[in-house]
Amino acid sequence: MIKMHTSDFARSLLVEELEKRQIKNSRYSMRAFARDLKISPSNLSEFLSGKRFFSQKNSEKVALNLGCSKEDIEQFILSSQINQNYKRDDEKSVSSFFQFLSCWYYFAVLNLAKLEENQSNTRWLSKRLAITEAQAKEALSILIKMGLITIADGKMIRSSQYNLYKYTKIPKQILKRHHSSILSQAGLSLVKDPLQLREMRSIIIKINPTKISQAKDILLTYREKITSFLEPSEIGIPYILSYHLYPMKKQNVFEPITG
Repeated sequence: MIKMHTSDFARSLLVEELEKRQIKNSRYSMRAFARDLKISPSNLSEFLSGKRFFSQKNSEKVALNLGCSKEDIEQFILSSQINQNYKRDDEKSVSSFFQFLSCWYYFAVLNLAKLEENQSNTRWLSKRLAITEAQAKEALSILIKMGLITIADGKMIRSSQYNLYKYTKIPKQILKRHHSSILSQAGLSLVKDPLQLREMRSIIIKINPTKISQAKDILLTYREKITSFLEPSEIGIPYILSYHLYPMKKQNVFEPITG
């Protein structure tokens, strides 16, 4: 499970590091700190005072120059992104939403809530999704906190009022976690699920990269069409539909294709 920090994480880390350096050298100034972090003094000062936020690029630069661990670098960047995009009084909701996005089984639990015969107990959820009861409990807790579901008479009831996609500025680290979790599930399905229950195909093609945007639109239309075909079902077996289009090698998109 991803550990989420509020916007104070990045600021606290910077203040703590500045104080450590000033203890070692009483003449160490904010300007010197900014120099070592490779950002402008005004940028640093205004961030620490809450008057401005770091860009994605500066967040990564500062975290690296602080010598943060890999985990702290990620949390530092997420913290800065929450700062930049959302108000302080909405941070808990945002953190829950980001955590929701990072775990595939949260979506699965939410979809099971559509079933008339659904149960809100963790044992039923863990058996249906092949997850642990602890994971089922965690998912239920987050979904309830987000207002996506309520519990009544031992059943999950989906909320029709909550806008799942109201947060449009999502840190790329969270999206990467989400897609990584989906790919992991695909790998497991390839090994454990019989062919008649799954469909996995791939093809390597030579493409014109200027058509990528149009291809994305076509894939989106395909997703919506197949979802409409499959989803109205009383059986209610959770499935993942995913597709991938990516380059086999790094290439300048403006490089002419020859041969």
